[in-house]
Amino acid sequence: MKSGMLWLDDDPRSTLEEKVRRAARHYRRKYKRKPDTCLVHRAAFTGENRKTLQVGDVTVRSHHPMLPCTFWVGSENFETRAVSR
Repeated sequence: MKSGMLWLDDDPRSTLEEKVRRAARHYRRKYKRKPDTCLVHRAAFTGENRKTLQVGDVTVRSHHPMLPCTFWVGSENFETRAVSR
């Protein structure tokens, strides 16, 4: 990922999908760009054998160095993902 934002969400009542949606929404508001990638700690995929998940336009991937409850949200190609108005 070329550009991103670190997001902390430790709400135990929220699903992974809800947390990713919140992080992506904040990223869009702050940077006026659409994120397409979110890296999470492998424990975020509890009970699931997969290592990737699609949440809207955002591909969520497990990434070993990530800390629990943190989300690295951003864009693989920062320059071309501007939000249309």
